[in-house]
Amino acid sequence: MKSFISVQMGARRSYAVPSILEEAGMLESFYTDICGNHGFTGDLLKALPDSMLKGSLKDLSGRQLPENLSKKTTTFPYLTLKYILNKQLFCKNEEAKVRAFSQFAEDIGNAIVRKGFGNATHYFSMFGEFTPALRYAKAKGLTTVTEIFIILNAYRLVEEERAKYPDLEPAPNEKLLKEALAWLQEVCALSDWFIAPSEAVKQDLIDNWGVKGDRCLVVPYGVDESWLKVDNSPVKGRVLMVGTADLRKGIHILGESSENLNQQGYEFRVAGDVTAAVKNAHITRALTFLGRIPRVDVYNEYESADVFVLPSFAEGSAEATYEALACGIPVITTAAAGSVVRDGIDGYIVPEGDSATLVDKIRSIVENRELRNQMAISARERARQYTWDKYGERLISVLNKI
Repeated sequence: MKSFISVQMGARRSYAVPSILEEAGMLESFYTDICGNHGFTGDLLKALPDSMLKGSLKDLSGRQLPENLSKKTTTFPYLTLKYILNKQLFCKNEEAKVRAFSQFAEDIGNAIVRKGFGNATHYFSMFGEFTPALRYAKAKGLTTVTEIFIILNAYRLVEEERAKYPDLEPAPNEKLLKEALAWLQEVCALSDWFIAPSEAVKQDLIDNWGVKGDRCLVVPYGVDESWLKVDNSPVKGRVLMVGTADLRKGIHILGESSENLNQQGYEFRVAGDVTAAVKNAHITRALTFLGRIPRVDVYNEYESADVFVLPSFAEGSAEATYEALACGIPVITTAAAGSVVRDGIDGYIVPEGDSATLVDKIRSIVENRELRNQMAISARERARQYTWDKYGERLISVLNKI
């Protein structure tokens, strides 16, 4: 019987992977940095009045560990708090911040090694996080499985866009970039198997990172079934994007597309983090930036959206596209977004960087209400095939083959 050590930083996908492994009887132990309902941090947050749960404390309280994981989870709150209080995090030096984060990851990785792996036969990590533990697992002969949740070559795919729009986004620190690429290459070398959320990620691993195709298994993500209950009553011509407003997600392409359509009564709304440089840029002047809004407000945006657009240059498998589908909204995105959208059925797949085609596809959906309604029905039915329960079934199926 396979027995997995599961390791991840943060509450990615609400701890879906370790929870799925536990339900399948395949989890030995789960290691993560800190949770809002586990250990002394859980006790502390429980004792605080709701009025004090703001900012980072509110974010931490949202890290709710599923009940089935409580007995097999080890967190490292002292190391995490030590990192949070590190004065380097509050300086303006990017390199100092990255160094502090790297040391934090190393410290927790070494702490995981000291805790040990029990009777585990397999090691599952997100992106090779807490790398000393991955190195140890490989040295001990465990089968190492790494989930790669974004196209690793993303920085190269955005280079050309950054050269065109230098005012929107600064160039990366070359020294840090070189180190990051070396680390990613090590993670790939230490991993026996790879889980990718889309064919786009798999192909990047094969083409650019020396990964053998038969060692990379594609498992698309899922969507919480609550999104299927959203009552979408579209405002005609309201175009929604959910995600960080940056070059990688194609915010400048959305900006270019909005210029013409905005004059025809279309409205473009963007929910997600946005820098002042992007918000105040000439190319994005026709976009309405909502910033990072609470989840309930995101629901409200989906309720009134006519079309969902994500013109991304590099993703893993953008979860916002699953949410939009579940809400019954036609989705226009790119192949690089790794979506499960079927071109011409649930929406459209357009070429990366092609604002003219994006304009045509948005207009075709908005102006043809019969087409829009057909796509909306197909979108929701498509999402039913990609709930988190279905994701769990697919994940366990592929892990049983390893």
